[in-house]
Amino acid sequence: MNPDDSREWHRLFSDALSDQLSDADRSRLAAVLKSSAEARQLWFLYNDNECSLAELKRPHVLEVRKPGRSWFSLHPLATAAAGLILGVFCTSVVLAYVLPAAQQTVRILDAGFEDIPSPQALGVPRSCGQWSGDSAEIVGAHHGVTPHGGTKMWRFLRADNTLPPEAQASYVGEAIHVIDLKPLRRADVKAGSQIEISAWFAAGPTASDHRYHWNIKAAAFEGNASEAPELWGKWNETSTSLAQREVPAEKPGQWQQLRVTMLLPPNADFLVFECAVVQRLPQINLGVAEFPAHYVDDVRVRVLPPTHNTQAAE
Repeated sequence: MNPDDSREWHRLFSDALSDQLSDADRSRLAAVLKSSAEARQLWFLYNDNECSLAELKRPHVLEVRKPGRSWFSLHPLATAAAGLILGVFCTSVVLAYVLPAAQQTVRILDAGFEDIPSPQALGVPRSCGQWSGDSAEIVGAHHGVTPHGGTKMWRFLRADNTLPPEAQASYVGEAIHVIDLKPLRRADVKAGSQIEISAWFAAGPTASDHRYHWNIKAAAFEGNASEAPELWGKWNETSTSLAQREVPAEKPGQWQQLRVTMLLPPNADFLVFECAVVQRLPQINLGVAEFPAHYVDDVRVRVLPPTHNTQAAE
């Protein structure tokens, strides 16, 4: 985005909020929102609204909101813009989510895998907004497991991808996503804010001599997302903030939530995170682990204020 674009977008957004748009500017704003992903992201971060695309797309997701009429009910153009963006994407990924200013919570991803194509096993994506990782497929109800939300979920297949193997043994199946963090710099995000990544995992009936764990790993980086695979490969050295958590997979057939929280660095350009299944036993010293019935669903990424209570926000 060049400076001229920035000034024009802010003028259009400001006029829209004050109901001062001319017919020509209404058409211009609609065209900008349709053609520019960055403008769409800024539009929702620009407004201090009480409604979200997540609520319009998936009404079963509930958030605590202040009483009163929503901003969308008072501004027809905003409602039209939301409809336009839903039409452009038709996915379960929410680009941006803003709660009332007092809460300062921004939801930047809500992935239920409803409308995404079959994932490509290409390792770490080199662009933002993409899912990749290891061998996987998108399925409905499968092996006694029903999707946690909606009708589709991510199924881990094997701990390999189409890239040359990095080791003789591979026992981690990964679903990896890259998120652009630069638009957050234009939002009112307080110093010391945190990024929270959460996901729901489930396993179907598995052999009794196998032991699996669930894992979420995340790191923020400076630079270009096209360098994500190389930076991710040395995440302990190259990241500006990182987090990881692993727990045993319990209660086959039931969903289990896992979340990690990390500091949001002020100069971070993008976030890489993975949701993974790990075969711990029997230990694999050679070859590739296969996962008979292991799934992830309802992946969420939020920006939280410095002292946010993550449990209360769910």
